[in-house]
Amino acid sequence: MTNSDSQTVSVISGTVVVATVPVGDGPSGVAYDSGNGYVYVSNYFSSNVSVIDGTTNTVVATVPVGYLPRGVAYDSENMYVYVADYGSNNVSVIDGTTVVATVPVGTLPGALAYDGGNGFVYVANFGSYYYSSSNVSVISGTVVVATVPVGNCPDGVAYDSGNGYLYVSNYCSGTVSVISAVEQPSFDFSLSSPSPGSISFVRGDTSPSSSITATLTTGSAVPVTITASDLPDGVTAYFTNNPCSPTCTVSVSFTATESVPTGTVTVSINVTGGGRSHSVSLQLTVTAAFGFFLSTPSPSSLIVVQGGTSPSSSITATLVDGAATSTDVTFTASPLPTGITAIFTNNPCSPTCTVTVGFSATPSPIMDNVTTSISIVAAGGGSYYSVAISLMVRALSVSASSPSGLTCTLPSSVSFGSSPQAATLSCGATAAGDYAVTVTGTSGSLTHTTSSILFHVVAASSPPPSFLGLPAPEGYALLAGISIAVVAIGVVLTLRRVRPKGGSPPRPS
Repeated sequence: MTNSDSQTVSVISGTVVVATVPVGDGPSGVAYDSGNGYVYVSNYFSSNVSVIDGTTNTVVATVPVGYLPRGVAYDSENMYVYVADYGSNNVSVIDGTTVVATVPVGTLPGALAYDGGNGFVYVANFGSYYYSSSNVSVISGTVVVATVPVGNCPDGVAYDSGNGYLYVSNYCSGTVSVISAVEQPSFDFSLSSPSPGSISFVRGDTSPSSSITATLTTGSAVPVTITASDLPDGVTAYFTNNPCSPTCTVSVSFTATESVPTGTVTVSINVTGGGRSHSVSLQLTVTAAFGFFLSTPSPSSLIVVQGGTSPSSSITATLVDGAATSTDVTFTASPLPTGITAIFTNNPCSPTCTVTVGFSATPSPIMDNVTTSISIVAAGGGSYYSVAISLMVRALSVSASSPSGLTCTLPSSVSFGSSPQAATLSCGATAAGDYAVTVTGTSGSLTHTTSSILFHVVAASSPPPSFLGLPAPEGYALLAGISIAVVAIGVVLTLRRVRPKGGSPPRPS
């Protein structure tokens, strides 16, 4: 029994007070938790709940809740304690000694009761006499599932387990509202499309996984079980997080024995629970294992000039056992330096087949004479093999000579791809005369220089009528612009094919 003025709880055995337990300020509501043997006391002015151990009659915890807590009720199904926070217009849900949820309800919630028939908690919202905002909130777990209008100023509620009715006393109306049990909303859920929606793998191996989400749409969460149907003989589905309670996500993967026929089938993923069942489809492709090996790249080393593209190297994947189907082997390259991109042709392909690989390089960052060993990996048929190719990156710089009296410049950024490429050389003269200009390109230790380019500059005040068959204004100018063809520097390398130590590449077992 709570003693509001003395801030205590009296413990009575039969007709005798056997203990007096100090609690918070203004103890109001009290409820017993049969699950843990604790007694919960709401302290109206302290805005907290005192938790009393019934075996020792001592306070073992003080739990902060909402403002001005009043009624307390225990839900024996989920073992939560519900506290009506009169001044906060919500209900605090306590698990043990921890608030696990705060549920918004009506205005000035005071009394509450647990309905053991449907598992709901009914909260009487005192409301306002003048605005008729009085009602009863019905809570399932931590969610309000219904609101029931009653008389004005409801301040008490009780459950009759015999007839399943709830009785609500309406202080301002001088009446009692009788509520028939609110039915549990029907449980249902929806399924997302599998992600990815199709899976391909080699028999004798394990497939990648696909994920599916079951989303709760109505009612309270109920565990659901996931199965797969329409599987070929020899294919087995494996699920993670199964069963689960929506909203939840599961993943599915598959294995296939060596005897499973190859081909594509539509597999049904079935989710059942709470009287509901939904299905989604997944495309599953089983392929046959096969063996292959890779030739040494030819050539095995390449050079790429920054801003350009390298020559290509060819690699052959040779089928050694089994039967490959179309696009069974995929080629990749790694690691690639910053700014370098691998360019494949005929990728993926079906062995026996040949692919080529080349590399492009951005103008920056500058990497002059940087050599990297790049692994070319081919994967398919349940196996993968790799070979190495050496790539040298060279930077190309282009400059122009500037004889006395003439200044020549190239653009600040010159990018050279496949030869030949063009760049514009601009020259300005301070005096008339004949000038010879050369353009030099440098990449690493290589240097090439053009033949001399002759500039014949005359004074603008007395131009001749023509020059080289052109009108004078077009033949001469104090600022002469000339486009020159700059041939990207090339290096002729004589490469010889080197077999790895130990002979031919190993054949897969």
